[in-house]
Amino acid sequence: MVLSLVPSFSNYDKSDNDTVVLTLPGTVIDENYSLLLLENSDIDLATTVLLDKVQKGKSIGDEAIKMLRKKGLIEGRKPHLYVSKQIAKATNTHVEYTLKKGFNDADFQEWIMKALNDHSKNFI
Repeated sequence: MVLSLVPSFSNYDKSDNDTVVLTLPGTVIDENYSLLLLENSDIDLATTVLLDKVQKGKSIGDEAIKMLRKKGLIEGRKPHLYVSKQIAKATNTHVEYTLKKGFNDADFQEWIMKALNDHSKNFI
């Protein structure tokens, strides 16, 4: 009778003859994302959990990707998704955002020209 009350997704794999261990699957959300949820009432719990999965590099469904893109909350191409600049700013993950976003050609060109200008002075 008690077993019928426990959801079917739970398990007793860690139980033995002396101890009963009930495992219920759940989701642990990064502290930054829980604070984001509290500060921005327009982002619901489901969206926050999806953003947390993206931030952790876990896969999400195609419909979830479409929804997050439509709201401007994620960038990148599947399977290399990452949170948008707006979310990175709100969760203080600027460095991770920049590393995943990468740099554009203009940035590289500027750095190369600066390096050439800086180092060419030593050879003249």
